[in-house]
Amino acid sequence: MNFDLKLDRQEQTVKVEVTCQLNQELRKGILLAIAYQLGISGFPKVIIDLSGSTFNTTEPMLGALELTTYMRAIGIKPHVKFAFVYSEIESHRKYFKKIAQSDGFHLQYFKSLNEAEKVVFHVAPVYQGSLVPPCSCER
Repeated sequence: MNFDLKLDRQEQTVKVEVTCQLNQELRKGILLAIAYQLGISGFPKVIIDLSGSTFNTTEPMLGALELTTYMRAIGIKPHVKFAFVYSEIESHRKYFKKIAQSDGFHLQYFKSLNEAEKVVFHVAPVYQGSLVPPCSCER
């Protein structure tokens, strides 16, 4: 398998770089490695850089449904934020994104790693259990 998985402890992110031709077996292997690391680390974010990989354009898009089912089966939780960096086959991306999001997964596609990191590393501030800042007005 030609992928490199690293943990970014500062950003609490699992990072994967793929540098080969993707097929369904490899995708599942990558997801299994990610699920294992998510289980150990508890990190809430994943960046998968596919810009150095190639795709078989004849693969059926129905494989996207199989992958989202597989993600649940191996314990990947919908609250994990996924960012994919890609360079080709827009139609396959959109199909997988639509299926995964309809199954409750949070994922986005980006054309650059820098753009993905900006979005994934941005975390809204939490104010004592709420995303709303405390009111500073007098009553």
